[in-house]
Amino acid sequence: MTTHTSAAGGPPTPDADDSTARAPGGSDDVLSETLRRLRAYGPHHDDPVWPPFGPHQLRVPEVPPLPAPEPAHVPGLRGARVVWWVSVALQVVWAALVVLNYVGDAAGWWVDDTSVADKVYQWLANATGLAFVTLLPAGVWLATARSRRDLPLRQHAAAARARQAHVDHLTQIEGYRTAQANHLDETTPLEVTSRPAHGFAGAGLSTTTFGENAAAGRAGEELTSALLTDGVNTRWFTARLVNGVRWPGTDNADLDHVVFAGRKVAVVDSKMWPAGDYTWDGTTLTRDGETLRHPPRLEHAVSALRRALATEPALVELETLGGAIGKHRTVSGRYDVVSGDPRKPYHDGYRVRGWVVVHTKGPVRLVNVGEPSIPLVTPAELLEALDSYFEQHADVVDRPLLDYLLRHQVEAADA
Repeated sequence: MTTHTSAAGGPPTPDADDSTARAPGGSDDVLSETLRRLRAYGPHHDDPVWPPFGPHQLRVPEVPPLPAPEPAHVPGLRGARVVWWVSVALQVVWAALVVLNYVGDAAGWWVDDTSVADKVYQWLANATGLAFVTLLPAGVWLATARSRRDLPLRQHAAAARARQAHVDHLTQIEGYRTAQANHLDETTPLEVTSRPAHGFAGAGLSTTTFGENAAAGRAGEELTSALLTDGVNTRWFTARLVNGVRWPGTDNADLDHVVFAGRKVAVVDSKMWPAGDYTWDGTTLTRDGETLRHPPRLEHAVSALRRALATEPALVELETLGGAIGKHRTVSGRYDVVSGDPRKPYHDGYRVRGWVVVHTKGPVRLVNVGEPSIPLVTPAELLEALDSYFEQHADVVDRPLLDYLLRHQVEAADA
């Protein structure tokens, strides 16, 4: 269970046992923290937009150079074959002599064991057997040496075939990505893609629908939008903020704020609540011990968005094509992750998480019981949570995802 307290107009007041709640430092601390995060994110691409504008060169695995021939002390395959077949011929001759000896003894051909013919026969049999025993290992060694010498050549040929197969895959996906980029150039121009924040806070709040609560809700969303806009400008490089995204599958509900960096998506619900002590276990919400009738429903929205991103045709097609080259078997049997380049973040699909940020004009205490999947947080805690969430992310803007979110923005409601 975690408890957090904040007062109006100031940073959260740390509890006695809460070491994570802390007041922000001065300008030097902010600069140091920004530089630390910049270093943590690593080098940035010259064109931090994915897919890029127009075709670009994709990486193709290198084929190792053709091995140089070894010294000529290893005989060629012809020599090994000659020795092998001579050994086989000697074995056949030796076996024939053994059979001839057995048949001759049975038929009485050999009358005198001391005859010259018998001595010649025995000498041939012994010489043939000795030659076979000597030459057979030599033939095996020669064949093994030749095979070992040819192994780099076979590996080179296999690497060349694997490279060609990879080029075919890249040609396929490059064609689609070029078409996708050209489509996005028309629907999401560069000036839109490069903009860190999109939409207006509270666009989906209608006074007709929400009555007097619309003004309070709009104020909460404006505070969160300002907080997140500052975050995408100074803390989460290449992140994008979209305010007022339609709740997938509904016509009259929206997601207050969606922030994404790479393939990580954060959904934030803004609340402007009265002062008090709030307890939340993921299902039941209480204020000062009294159960409230309308607890946050963000968990359903997060699940709906996760399903929508997993079934959106444009995003699914990219995922499928990316999987075709996601892992490529090399000659050594290991797998090279071809799409490890953050420009091609195909691996794990989209990760979607949610937070409910609470604004108030008075003291507030938030208690999350049992670590709910959608916690209640103060503004400072939201920034800290998103810092951790976006610590490792692809250093590019996922243009298909941005295009999807912009196409599903809600229209501005009446004031």
